[in-house]
Amino acid sequence: LLEETRQGKTTREGLPGARQPTSVRFKMQGVLKPFVDPSYRFIMLLVFIADIADGGVGSIWFLFLKERFGMDMASMSPLSAVSTLSNIVSQALLVGPLERALGLRGVVLFSFFVNLCTCVGNILAPSVPWIYFVTAFCGLGTIWSPILSALLTNMVSPDGADGDVGLIISILQSVFAITALLGPPLFKIVFAVFLQPGHIFVDAIWVLKFLLMTMSIALSLH
Repeated sequence: LLEETRQGKTTREGLPGARQPTSVRFKMQGVLKPFVDPSYRFIMLLVFIADIADGGVGSIWFLFLKERFGMDMASMSPLSAVSTLSNIVSQALLVGPLERALGLRGVVLFSFFVNLCTCVGNILAPSVPWIYFVTAFCGLGTIWSPILSALLTNMVSPDGADGDVGLIISILQSVFAITALLGPPLFKIVFAVFLQPGHIFVDAIWVLKFLLMTMSIALSLH
Protein backbone atom coordinates (compact mmCIF):
# COMPACT_ATOMS: atom_id res chain seq x y z
CA LEU A 1 0.00 0.00 0.00
CA LEU A 2 2.86 2.38 0.86
CA GLU A 3 4.63 1.60 -2.41
CA GLU A 4 1.44 2.15 -4.45
CA THR A 5 0.86 5.41 -2.64
CA ARG A 6 4.35 6.61 -3.56
CA GLN A 7 3.68 5.72 -7.18
CA GLY A 8 0.35 7.58 -7.13
CA LYS A 9 -1.59 4.46 -8.01
CA THR A 10 -3.75 4.28 -4.90
CA THR A 11 -7.29 5.55 -5.34
CA ARG A 12 -9.96 6.40 -2.79
CA GLU A 13 -11.79 3.21 -3.68
CA GLY A 14 -8.76 1.13 -2.76
CA LEU A 15 -8.60 2.32 0.83
CA PRO A 16 -10.17 0.19 3.55
CA GLY A 17 -13.58 1.55 4.50
CA ALA A 18 -13.52 4.11 1.66
CA ARG A 19 -17.14 3.35 0.80
CA GLN A 20 -18.37 3.91 4.33
CA PRO A 21 -19.49 7.53 3.76
CA THR A 22 -21.67 6.41 0.84
CA SER A 23 -23.10 3.55 2.92
CA VAL A 24 -23.80 5.88 5.81
CA ARG A 25 -25.39 8.38 3.45
CA PHE A 26 -27.74 5.78 2.02
CA LYS A 27 -28.60 4.55 5.52
CA MET A 28 -29.38 8.09 6.67
CA GLN A 29 -31.51 8.61 3.59
CA GLY A 30 -33.50 5.51 4.56
CA VAL A 31 -33.91 6.67 8.14
CA LEU A 32 -35.02 10.12 7.01
CA LYS A 33 -37.61 8.70 4.61
CA PRO A 34 -40.48 9.14 7.10
CA PHE A 35 -39.76 12.87 7.15
CA VAL A 36 -38.72 13.69 3.57
CA ASP A 37 -40.84 11.34 1.44
CA PRO A 38 -44.50 12.48 1.07
CA SER A 39 -45.87 8.93 1.30
CA TYR A 40 -44.04 8.29 4.57
CA ARG A 41 -44.92 11.70 5.99
CA PHE A 42 -48.54 10.78 5.33
CA ILE A 43 -48.30 7.70 7.55
CA MET A 44 -46.41 9.64 10.23
CA LEU A 45 -49.17 12.27 10.23
CA LEU A 46 -51.79 9.54 10.51
CA VAL A 47 -49.98 8.03 13.51
CA PHE A 48 -49.60 11.49 15.03
CA ILE A 49 -53.30 12.43 14.83
CA ALA A 50 -54.67 9.03 15.88
CA ASP A 51 -52.32 8.71 18.85
CA ILE A 52 -53.19 12.21 20.09
CA ALA A 53 -56.84 11.14 20.03
CA ASP A 54 -56.23 7.82 21.80
CA GLY A 55 -53.78 9.11 24.37
CA GLY A 56 -55.74 12.27 25.05
CA VAL A 57 -59.04 10.60 25.81
CA GLY A 58 -57.29 7.89 27.79
CA SER A 59 -55.72 10.47 30.08
CA ILE A 60 -59.09 11.99 30.94
CA TRP A 61 -61.27 8.86 30.95
CA PHE A 62 -61.44 8.41 34.72
CA LEU A 63 -62.31 12.08 35.25
CA PHE A 64 -65.06 11.71 32.66
CA LEU A 65 -66.51 8.71 34.49
CA LYS A 66 -66.37 10.56 37.79
CA GLU A 67 -68.18 13.61 36.43
CA ARG A 68 -70.69 11.71 34.30
CA PHE A 69 -71.59 8.80 36.58
CA GLY A 70 -70.10 9.71 39.96
CA MET A 71 -67.72 6.73 39.91
CA ASP A 72 -64.79 6.48 42.30
CA MET A 73 -61.48 4.66 41.89
CA ALA A 74 -62.82 1.47 43.49
CA SER A 75 -65.73 1.23 41.05
CA MET A 76 -63.48 2.10 38.13
CA SER A 77 -61.07 -0.78 38.75
CA PRO A 78 -63.25 -3.50 37.14
CA LEU A 79 -63.83 -1.21 34.17
CA SER A 80 -60.10 -0.71 33.80
CA ALA A 81 -59.65 -4.49 33.86
CA VAL A 82 -62.22 -4.87 31.06
CA SER A 83 -60.34 -2.30 29.00
CA THR A 84 -57.01 -4.06 29.54
CA LEU A 85 -58.48 -7.46 28.67
CA SER A 86 -60.05 -6.02 25.54
CA ASN A 87 -56.68 -4.65 24.41
CA ILE A 88 -54.91 -7.97 25.05
CA VAL A 89 -57.50 -10.06 23.22
CA SER A 90 -57.72 -7.66 20.28
CA GLN A 91 -53.98 -7.33 19.69
CA ALA A 92 -53.01 -10.90 20.52
CA LEU A 93 -55.85 -12.84 18.91
CA LEU A 94 -57.77 -10.67 16.46
CA VAL A 95 -55.16 -8.69 14.52
CA GLY A 96 -54.06 -11.68 12.42
CA PRO A 97 -57.53 -12.86 11.33
CA LEU A 98 -58.63 -9.29 10.64
CA GLU A 99 -55.53 -8.63 8.55
CA ARG A 100 -56.15 -11.74 6.46
CA ALA A 101 -59.79 -10.79 5.97
CA LEU A 102 -59.49 -7.03 5.43
CA GLY A 103 -55.86 -6.34 4.52
CA LEU A 104 -53.64 -3.84 6.30
CA ARG A 105 -55.52 -0.76 5.15
CA GLY A 106 -58.84 -2.39 5.92
CA VAL A 107 -57.75 -3.20 9.49
CA VAL A 108 -56.65 0.41 10.06
CA LEU A 109 -59.94 1.76 8.73
CA PHE A 110 -61.88 -0.80 10.77
CA SER A 111 -60.01 0.24 13.92
CA PHE A 112 -60.71 3.93 13.27
CA PHE A 113 -64.38 3.13 12.65
CA VAL A 114 -64.56 1.26 15.97
CA ASN A 115 -63.20 4.39 17.62
CA LEU A 116 -66.02 6.42 16.10
CA CYS A 117 -68.54 3.92 17.44
CA THR A 118 -67.05 3.94 20.95
CA CYS A 119 -67.13 7.73 20.95
CA VAL A 120 -70.83 7.70 20.12
CA GLY A 121 -71.38 4.88 22.63
CA ASN A 122 -69.77 6.84 25.46
CA ILE A 123 -71.81 9.93 24.61
CA LEU A 124 -75.11 8.07 24.48
CA ALA A 125 -74.49 5.62 27.36
CA PRO A 126 -77.27 6.17 29.93
CA SER A 127 -75.66 4.17 32.73
CA VAL A 128 -72.48 2.42 33.88
CA PRO A 129 -73.45 -1.03 32.47
CA TRP A 130 -73.54 0.52 29.01
CA ILE A 131 -70.04 1.88 29.59
CA TYR A 132 -68.88 -1.68 30.33
CA PHE A 133 -70.42 -2.81 27.05
CA VAL A 134 -68.71 -0.03 25.07
CA THR A 135 -65.38 -0.61 26.82
CA ALA A 136 -65.42 -4.29 25.86
CA PHE A 137 -64.89 -3.21 22.25
CA CYS A 138 -62.32 -0.49 22.87
CA GLY A 139 -59.42 -2.87 22.25
CA LEU A 140 -60.41 -3.09 18.59
CA GLY A 141 -59.89 0.65 18.44
CA THR A 142 -56.20 0.30 19.34
CA ILE A 143 -55.06 -2.22 16.72
CA TRP A 144 -54.29 0.54 14.20
CA SER A 145 -51.10 1.35 16.14
CA PRO A 146 -49.14 -1.91 15.68
CA ILE A 147 -50.40 -2.20 12.10
CA LEU A 148 -49.19 1.27 11.08
CA SER A 149 -45.93 0.81 12.98
CA ALA A 150 -45.23 -2.47 11.18
CA LEU A 151 -46.26 -0.98 7.83
CA LEU A 152 -43.92 1.98 8.22
CA THR A 153 -41.05 -0.26 9.32
CA ASN A 154 -41.53 -2.57 6.32
CA MET A 155 -41.72 0.35 3.90
CA VAL A 156 -38.53 1.96 5.17
CA SER A 157 -36.60 -1.29 5.69
CA PRO A 158 -38.10 -4.03 3.49
CA ASP A 159 -35.07 -6.29 4.04
CA GLY A 160 -35.59 -6.15 7.83
CA ALA A 161 -32.06 -4.95 8.61
CA ASP A 162 -31.70 -4.83 12.39
CA GLY A 163 -30.10 -1.40 12.41
CA ASP A 164 -32.76 0.17 10.21
CA VAL A 165 -35.60 -1.43 12.15
CA GLY A 166 -34.13 -0.21 15.42
CA LEU A 167 -33.82 3.32 14.12
CA ILE A 168 -37.37 3.36 12.77
CA ILE A 169 -38.69 2.06 16.09
CA SER A 170 -36.79 4.85 17.81
CA ILE A 171 -38.38 7.40 15.46
CA LEU A 172 -41.84 6.01 16.16
CA GLN A 173 -41.20 6.09 19.88
CA SER A 174 -40.21 9.74 19.53
CA VAL A 175 -43.49 10.44 17.73
CA PHE A 176 -45.44 8.65 20.45
CA ALA A 177 -43.55 10.66 23.09
CA ILE A 178 -44.55 13.91 21.36
CA THR A 179 -48.19 12.87 21.15
CA ALA A 180 -48.07 11.92 24.84
CA LEU A 181 -47.00 15.48 25.58
CA LEU A 182 -49.67 17.07 23.37
CA GLY A 183 -52.72 14.80 23.65
CA PRO A 184 -53.41 14.77 27.42
CA PRO A 185 -53.07 18.56 27.91
CA LEU A 186 -55.31 19.21 24.89
CA PHE A 187 -58.08 16.94 26.15
CA LYS A 188 -57.75 18.16 29.72
CA ILE A 189 -58.14 21.75 28.56
CA VAL A 190 -61.24 20.87 26.54
CA PHE A 191 -62.65 18.91 29.47
CA ALA A 192 -62.03 21.81 31.88
CA VAL A 193 -63.51 24.41 29.52
CA PHE A 194 -66.74 22.46 29.16
CA LEU A 195 -67.10 22.00 32.91
CA GLN A 196 -67.54 25.72 33.45
CA PRO A 197 -70.94 26.82 34.80
CA GLY A 198 -73.39 27.64 32.05
CA HIS A 199 -72.00 25.33 29.40
CA ILE A 200 -71.32 21.99 31.05
CA PHE A 201 -70.71 19.31 28.43
CA VAL A 202 -68.60 16.47 29.78
CA ASP A 203 -68.92 14.58 26.50
CA ALA A 204 -66.85 17.22 24.70
CA ILE A 205 -63.77 14.99 24.86
CA TRP A 206 -65.57 12.30 22.88
CA VAL A 207 -66.65 14.84 20.29
CA LEU A 208 -63.03 15.93 19.95
CA LYS A 209 -61.83 12.34 19.57
CA PHE A 210 -64.60 11.71 17.05
CA LEU A 211 -63.39 14.64 14.96
CA LEU A 212 -59.75 13.53 15.12
CA MET A 213 -60.65 9.96 14.17
CA THR A 214 -62.82 11.23 11.32
CA MET A 215 -59.77 13.13 10.11
CA SER A 216 -57.74 9.93 10.37
CA ILE A 217 -60.28 8.02 8.29
CA ALA A 218 -60.23 10.77 5.66
CA LEU A 219 -56.42 10.56 5.50
CA SER A 220 -56.56 6.76 5.26
CA LEU A 221 -58.92 6.99 2.31
CA HIS A 222 -56.68 9.51 0.56
